[in-house]
Amino acid sequence: MSVKSDLQEAHESVHDAIVFDVRDWGADKRSAWIYGIMVGWDNDSYQEFKQKFRWTDKVISRNKRLRQAISSCG
Repeated sequence: MSVKSDLQEAHESVHDAIVFDVRDWGADKRSAWIYGIMVGWDNDSYQEFKQKFRWTDKVISRNKRLRQAISSCG
């Protein structure tokens, strides 16, 4: 297998583990951060996290940038 296909498989595996988990990924800051990178949030959720977790625009931009990077693997 190639490195690219291994990265795709790893991404899909983690993504699926997250989306099929019953937990509320927006319940705490760390889980929300991970979900944002691996799955992505909508803009309403990011606005909620600005208040709930005191995320700044810079934090949200970084989360979105990392999401974009990781999604290019899968």
